[in-house]
Amino acid sequence: MNSWMDLAMRVQSIAQAGIDDHT
Repeated sequence: MNSWMDLAMRVQSIAQAGIDDHT
């Protein structure tokens, strides 16, 4: 159970999606 890894991946995915949305 690696909640940290899951959270990190989620945050990165959302961050990238946000950046893609801004451009």
